Amino acid sequence: MRERYCGAGVSGPAGTVLGVATSDTTVHPTDDVAPRPAVALAAVGGAVVCWSITSLTIRAGHADPLRFVAWRAWFAVPVLAIAVVVRSRGSATSGFAPVDGVSVRQWVVSIIGAGVLFAASAVLGFAAVNRTALLDNAVISALQPVLVIIAAVLWMGEHADRSHWLRAFIALGGTIAVVTAHAAGEHHDALGIVFAIAAVFVNTGWYLYGRWLRSRFDVDPIAFMAGVLLSVAVMLTPIAWIEAGTMRLPVHALEWSAATMVFGTTAHLLSIWAHRFVPASVSSLFLLAEPPLVGLMAWWAFSEQPAPMQILGTAIVVVALAGVVRSQAGAHLDAEAEDPTPPV
Repeated sequence: MRERYCGAGVSGPAGTVLGVATSDTTVHPTDDVAPRPAVALAAVGGAVVCWSITSLTIRAGHADPLRFVAWRAWFAVPVLAIAVVVRSRGSATSGFAPVDGVSVRQWVVSIIGAGVLFAASAVLGFAAVNRTALLDNAVISALQPVLVIIAAVLWMGEHADRSHWLRAFIALGGTIAVVTAHAAGEHHDALGIVFAIAAVFVNTGWYLYGRWLRSRFDVDPIAFMAGVLLSVAVMLTPIAWIEAGTMRLPVHALEWSAATMVFGTTAHLLSIWAHRFVPASVSSLFLLAEPPLVGLMAWWAFSEQPAPMQILGTAIVVVALAGVVRSQAGAHLDAEAEDPTPPV
């Protein structure tokens, strides 16, 4: 399960990203002096590490996904609100709403739609983390670029050459090898695999919808996520209450939910800052470090030692997807801020 958000807050030259129009206007209210390349790259690496750690905090909490996600959202809203206020200092706008004359009703409806997708992806992803091996889940989640290619070809008029499809099938084969291999001490559940597959499909919808919204509305990306997480909290709280009869969680689960928020939000803020200075073709490759990193962390924290076939399959997936994101990035992604997926 990864915690990642749509829109990273970088502006670039006008163009398209997988068929979605991009803007040449800056979406963040302040401009930073470019840091040394090593500092920006370290921030991207830190974001990947934080996103990987969220898989561990979710597993450690091992709580009802509906209540866990709802509390995680409530914990994040005030933090993101403070970040928006800080970023909007010196700006003529509050930072909490689009500045292009969009009606409040239209904006609220759009945010609710994003919240529904975010909540569904997060709940499915959290459920998958609780029921299956963390490496399995991370590798399945990494297939999102393949689904984005398929969506771009089917609905956005994009063209994918044979090399895209070949790498996609190789990555799929590697994923199947990882999921079907049986490892010592592995936490494996077929229903968890189903949840993970469903989560990556919903997450792809969240990604594309978020890109579409960000292409239409000029809004601060942190304000966007604050609004989305507020809608998630408001929507999931009554549902979780009805389902469980209470919003209470054990103290340890609340603590791990808060930790998930801390690491996920830290990753988001780092990525927003770093993607102003790091090309998407580079940051996309960093993100592919997440499956092996999660696998190592799961081995250390939960004794989920990977089988040799899982190690080989993970390597195949990472190499194949590296070719996918590099080829995509060269044609599309460098024209726009990149933050290729969501939630925890």
